Amino acid sequence: KPDGEVKLRYSYVIKVKQVIKDKAGVVTELRCTHDPATRDVMPSDRKVKGVIHWVSAKHACNQIVRLYEPLLKPEATAASEEAAATDAAADTGDALGDEEAEVTDEFLKQVNPNSMVELKGAMMEPSMSSAKAMDRFQFERNGFFVVDKYSPTKGPLVFNRIIGLKESGLKKEENVAAAARSRKEEQAKQAAEKEARKKLDPRRMFRDQTDLYSKFDDDGVPTHGADGEPIPKSRVKKLKQEWDKQKKLFES
Repeated sequence: KPDGEVKLRYSYVIKVKQVIKDKAGVVTELRCTHDPATRDVMPSDRKVKGVIHWVSAKHACNQIVRLYEPLLKPEATAASEEAAATDAAADTGDALGDEEAEVTDEFLKQVNPNSMVELKGAMMEPSMSSAKAMDRFQFERNGFFVVDKYSPTKGPLVFNRIIGLKESGLKKEENVAAAARSRKEEQAKQAAEKEARKKLDPRRMFRDQTDLYSKFDDDGVPTHGADGEPIPKSRVKKLKQEWDKQKKLFES
């Protein structure tokens, strides 16, 4: 905003005098003045908002940056391992095919959707366009990066983050405490759900799903869909496996 001040990294404190916008109201230019006495220091007679990193839009080169995080959510993994250990102790005779399907679904829920974020059009100093595959750099306030060995010879280079900045001790403790709370809450939720399932008679577990099934055998396993058509044998087999699992839980 006009008269706002900020220090440019390795440069001067600048003051905004005029904001230029296009017809759509998008800012296209800032006209500023600079304080010649502040190239290496912050002013002592006033408070400046902060220091920002910058590159020259006219001379900068566009590259690609990839930010990597753990593939699995740590809190989900811990909770899943706890639940898996509990289920393993209670259930031992389920069919392999059904278990594999459940494990796959559970695994996908644990995948971190932000395990790799690609930022295109990252503006860098022009010297970075001469970087070679496997060259390493520290990007201030971000971490350490390496040039991907498969970066194209022509076009933007790809910089992969290999090490992030170390968190402060307090923030790390806060994150650990938050993860611990999340694990406990998830474990408590799963325990409550399991206790609730123990009260469900397997002969009733499917009969209430009238939007999915219309006919059942003597044990309550569905034989016909809501449309009245017979359910395929492979599907009936899986439903029977679910019924057997619920029966064990109900009788435990």
